[in-house]
Amino acid sequence: SDVVATVLRLYASGENVRLNQLGVVFTGSNPAAIIKYTLWEKRFDTAQGVFQDFKVGEGVFNNSSRSVVAFQSEVLILKDSDKLLTIKVDLANVGFYASAKVGDKVAINYDGDNTSTRGVGQTSGREILSGSTESIAAPAIIVGP
Repeated sequence: SDVVATVLRLYASGENVRLNQLGVVFTGSNPAAIIKYTLWEKRFDTAQGVFQDFKVGEGVFNNSSRSVVAFQSEVLILKDSDKLLTIKVDLANVGFYASAKVGDKVAINYDGDNTSTRGVGQTSGREILSGSTESIAAPAIIVGP
């Protein structure tokens, strides 16, 4: 159902960085309310002449509040610039016997564990770990009927 959960802003300092791994954390009330999450980047579509959302990865929370995005496409953060990545969720069916209940809170945030997000410097060839050790707190989606 591609409901926007949050937008992350990542920054590369000193050189271009190819993102290899991105850690996220579920901070809502019921992880079973999410079937999966997807990661999107705005890219310029030369054929259409406009920016389009392009799916670059996805993941699930398997009996855990932490997850690492499985990338399907390369994400390059250009030197000394920001990269915005949108996390969208596919919500489960809502009902008495369903995985999701009315009132469940769904929130996915950047995981500040500095080993869960990493990339490779395109000039140095070195592995680069996240410089942030803080998780963010995005607002929650409240599941309705």
